[in-house]
Amino acid sequence: MKAWWEVWPERLEWELDALRSAGIQYEILEQNPKTGVLRLSFPYTVNEELIALEAVFPCFYPYTRCEIIAPELTLRWHQNPYSRNLCLLGRATGNWDLNNSLASFLATQLPKLLVAARTEDGEGARSKEEIQAEPLTVYLPYPRGSVVFVLDDTDLPSDAEQGHMHFRVAASQVEFRAVVSVVFGKGKKTVFEVEDSPFLNGFSKRFEGFWYRSTFSPSGMSAEEFLRRLAVEHPPVGMPKWAEFNGGRYELIGVRIPEESAWREVGESWIFILRLEQRVKANKRAQVKKFFIRTGRASRPQMQARIPELSVLPSRRIAIIGLGCMGGPSALEFARAGVGELRLMDDDSVEPGTTVRWPLGFSAVGRTKVEALQSFIESNFPYTKVKGEVFRMGGVQGIGGTSLEDYQAFFKNVDLIYDATAEEGINYLLSDLARQMKIPYVGLSTTWGGWGGRVLAIRPRQETGCWYCLRKWIEEEKIPVPPECPNGLISIPGCGDPTFTGASFDTSMIPLMAVRTAVSIISEVMAGGYPGTSWDVANLTLRNEDGSVSLPQWHDFNLPVHPECLNHAQ
Repeated sequence: MKAWWEVWPERLEWELDALRSAGIQYEILEQNPKTGVLRLSFPYTVNEELIALEAVFPCFYPYTRCEIIAPELTLRWHQNPYSRNLCLLGRATGNWDLNNSLASFLATQLPKLLVAARTEDGEGARSKEEIQAEPLTVYLPYPRGSVVFVLDDTDLPSDAEQGHMHFRVAASQVEFRAVVSVVFGKGKKTVFEVEDSPFLNGFSKRFEGFWYRSTFSPSGMSAEEFLRRLAVEHPPVGMPKWAEFNGGRYELIGVRIPEESAWREVGESWIFILRLEQRVKANKRAQVKKFFIRTGRASRPQMQARIPELSVLPSRRIAIIGLGCMGGPSALEFARAGVGELRLMDDDSVEPGTTVRWPLGFSAVGRTKVEALQSFIESNFPYTKVKGEVFRMGGVQGIGGTSLEDYQAFFKNVDLIYDATAEEGINYLLSDLARQMKIPYVGLSTTWGGWGGRVLAIRPRQETGCWYCLRKWIEEEKIPVPPECPNGLISIPGCGDPTFTGASFDTSMIPLMAVRTAVSIISEVMAGGYPGTSWDVANLTLRNEDGSVSLPQWHDFNLPVHPECLNHAQ
């Protein structure tokens, strides 16, 4: 790769000519062909105000914009308080017009920015800026990988200026990762408490700390500077309460700061500061470092805000039977979507070979699929409760199966049965069980070679056909069979059953559609929820008859009652 001015020397000359024509006297501070960065400095006058500026052209200029830095300027809005660069445009790259020169960019945008950044009149600034909050916490410098999760965004009492907190820390991690488990207000009254989530299992070390309310934000300050100023308002800040951590000592402090929470509206936000004391060598004085630690805003409302159509899912329970390459990805998608409870059933374990189309890799090998998925979901999607059963649906008790009482407990109060077993006998069983329970059934399967697949949705309505109806319509060729590879069934050494060939990027399209279908069914009674669907059977085609790749094609069918089906006999 070459620097942009080496690829387009005429572009650089055009830029510099435009600056000279505008009367801008610039100095080239850096022009490095190895990094591709060009940096200029120059004075610039706006409405008789002389401002010292720097322009930094990135290595891929002009595809992406240059950054304008005002090292001596301090603005409340539209300026990074640390790097001092100005926000002349919204962050999206589509806001940048590559036909702009630096000179024209400054002439059109800088005067508007200065007016908007210096006015307290929101309406006056409305036409000159994006209607978007500028939270300070976006700009604070954080060590990579470190975070403090806050699972509850309950406002703290306005009459409390400080209080106690309980934290849980992941002691096995190199980075500092913690979660706020309890916050106390005035008189040690509990404001919020998160102690029953399996998510906390990954944060084994418990300790106490303190939180403080600040009247100012740490804009432009280092963590050390902010603590020094905060100690003036709250003297206990200057007296660390140390805890042991990875061979050193540390203190974590929570602070509520004023921060723009919505456009031109100021609220309160959490920030966290880690004081870390480490002794580099024996008999040497310990070094104390201070860091801002990123806040992981992870309350349920925060998570749901991005998926408003799925707001009903936290109250839903789904039973997933079969956790192979269809059921495994489905479980993760349901958890990601915020389903309140998943019941997982499978008797198989993870083998190295199956990871080519299973959602988790070698770290899960040797564990049962139920245990691997349950552990992953509890660690990564804390609002989804998981109950797992390691047994085979319909198996004999003591030989992979279990008792009727266990099955009844597993299916109790579920809202939908999700069948990813790809076993005809079990499909029939589960679909009939759903019909008896008067709850929806969704079944899914792929075909040999991953050439196609099917999603079946049976709603608890008498006028709709059942699984047996589908088999009869398929036999009569009224509903087609998705394409499959003629030699796509193989035997693998060490595997007790034949398996099929097929790539994950093909087979994964089927569980995605099945999850959409299931969510649609259990959301359709709620106004504003995920839209409903009307079809009953969806067939996926991924290959042409000769095996060549085709664009994915879904074909939908209604499933009427078959006249010979005994399930619907009068």
